[in-house]
Amino acid sequence: MKVVVCGEGNAVHVMMAQIGSVPDVQLSVFGMLQGEHLKAELAKNSNQVVCHNPDGSSTTGTVKEVSLDPAHVIPGADLVLIPLPVFAHRPFLEAIRDHVSPATAIGLLPGQGGSQWLAKKIFGDKFRDVTLFGTDKLPYNARIEEFGKSVRLFGLKTELGCASIPKDKDAHCAQLISKALAGFVTGKPKGEMLHVTLMPVNQCIHPSRMYSLFHDWDGKTPYENNPLFYEEMSEEAVKIMQGVDDDIQNVAAGVDRALGASLEVPRIHPMLVSWYDSDLIGDASSLLSYFRTNKGYAGIGTPMVQVDGGWFPDYKSRYFSEDIPFGLCVTRGVATMVGVATPTVDMLILWAQNIMQKEYLKDGEFCGKDVGETFAPQAFGFHDVQELL
Repeated sequence: MKVVVCGEGNAVHVMMAQIGSVPDVQLSVFGMLQGEHLKAELAKNSNQVVCHNPDGSSTTGTVKEVSLDPAHVIPGADLVLIPLPVFAHRPFLEAIRDHVSPATAIGLLPGQGGSQWLAKKIFGDKFRDVTLFGTDKLPYNARIEEFGKSVRLFGLKTELGCASIPKDKDAHCAQLISKALAGFVTGKPKGEMLHVTLMPVNQCIHPSRMYSLFHDWDGKTPYENNPLFYEEMSEEAVKIMQGVDDDIQNVAAGVDRALGASLEVPRIHPMLVSWYDSDLIGDASSLLSYFRTNKGYAGIGTPMVQVDGGWFPDYKSRYFSEDIPFGLCVTRGVATMVGVATPTVDMLILWAQNIMQKEYLKDGEFCGKDVGETFAPQAFGFHDVQELL
């Protein structure tokens, strides 16, 4: 089996160790930003990467090669994985477009963010011959220790839901994930790609918490402290998350009515609880207690900037730059196509777009001048509900 991983970040380092340790799997890396640096560092250690696991053990994998040329590594690949933030998908999809074959499955980890419509636009007619899938989450919480040499894995989610286009390829994609990551992660079929597009993860959690903390800030008075983002979670933030969760469920139901898609988008509370080992969560009885007692979230602060006299909110953080245009706006775009109201999503977008000096919503409609910068289907010229799938 031939696998190509795209990028050079934290998740790629874990994959180099894990996939590179699986027998009968040949792993290559396609790097665009730091590919030469990665290639040079790997060469110093016989192309091996070590992953230090949460239980104190380690995993060592071997990379066949690193290349900056997609024509050198993509042809003949069974599986191409892109474990990158949504904003980084475009250059990699454009680079591999002319080199993938119908036998290649392209995986986005995670699959939230609407990149399937980006892929449709990039691949054009060739998209009919491509298998694209997205996972319901990124399985790793990890940080690079030494670039091209070692990585620290803090948490591993051992099951990955795989939703695909075409939808009947989801089992095949799940099998590829299970084989490539044998012993570490198991793939599970999830049907339609929209199943993971709409999932209430970052788009639900981050903007809701930031709104609860800063919606009444006067724009000039520093905060004395930087609050813990999860351990000091507020009831107001959780209530907003539940409102977004309700909006997403209503959008999924609208898609079902329009297309008979039978989406199974999970509810936020049971979904999050299922992702962590029970011994990490002190009290999973409510969404609020889940956040406050989850050891996996311990010590994580709020995106803020230290200034004279205290702290300002960091409005340039990915909680805005990613979770609004590639999260809430994607959900809002789908909602527009199926005619479903999203009051809580709208509240958060309106607040955030004012801060970001963007216009996504205008007079209550998803038609602002900056919709084209989002990954909503409308940004790629898709307006017919039939084009959602």
